Amino acid sequence: MILKGEKKSFKEDDKDNYYHMERRYGSFYRSIPMDADIDENKCDANYNDGLLTIKVKKKEGKKSKSKKINIQ
Repeated sequence: MILKGEKKSFKEDDKDNYYHMERRYGSFYRSIPMDADIDENKCDANYNDGLLTIKVKKKEGKKSKSKKINIQ
């Protein structure tokens, strides 16, 4: 999964004896390794109050192998 984004900020102060304007910007790029069994059609992302939430679902049909081990 690859996340790309850009931050932009603009600040302007106009007081009696001075004027100040500031602009900031920058881009970011993140790569997150994911399991190959991801269903691309059932992915969802939500951005709210500065928090990015990403929900990813695995494909149906492939069950993870598990083995029961007795502990003595």
